Amino acid sequence: MSKTIVSIWPMQETTYRPLHMPKKPGESNLFILQPGSVEDPFLLHVPDFDNHIYMGKGVSQTITIPSYETANDLIRHWRDAKNSPEDGGIPGIWLSPIDNPTIDQVHGSEEIVEYSEKQVMFASSKVREARLFAAQNEWRNITKLHLFMGKLLNIQGEPWQDFDAKARLGKVRCPYCDAPMTIGVAICGTCREICDIEKYNQIRAAQNLPTKTLAATAAAKPS
Repeated sequence: MSKTIVSIWPMQETTYRPLHMPKKPGESNLFILQPGSVEDPFLLHVPDFDNHIYMGKGVSQTITIPSYETANDLIRHWRDAKNSPEDGGIPGIWLSPIDNPTIDQVHGSEEIVEYSEKQVMFASSKVREARLFAAQNEWRNITKLHLFMGKLLNIQGEPWQDFDAKARLGKVRCPYCDAPMTIGVAICGTCREICDIEKYNQIRAAQNLPTKTLAATAAAKPS
């Protein structure tokens, strides 16, 4: 017997389950959830699994792990760990009430409507989070998940979406000397130019030192 996990989640998810040790050709303890969508849901069929436990002295015991236990465990790992408690949004991953459903049956189900709405709520919460990180200059907190959720909602051209992989790890290039520098640093460590005047003035004010204006900073630079 097998159960089916249905996914309209746009990201690939993978996980190992240590109890599901492969014992036969073709068996694996690696579970892969391929990207899906409302138009093209991904179906992952999860079978019952025989776990063979060696007891010693040539004695072994076989325990069957039911497919529904494995499927629900995977869903908790892939979906429930990503919920947004403030609005109930979750990724669109669920256990089909029908054994071995067809794509047409999934498209005609109540679940695809319910989880599509919940996934949009989840994506919206992640976009709000990314916008807040950008406003607070916490760029390193913006992840691949935030970018995927922006794409899911067809959001384009916002500042938090413009940073490349290095920038999302907290690195950018100095606009004056092109040296790598950490996001949010007021002064480039290589050329010593002021790259974030607001941050610079906050530091100076905290030390009771004179602040600078953009005009004064520009005038001090050689032409």
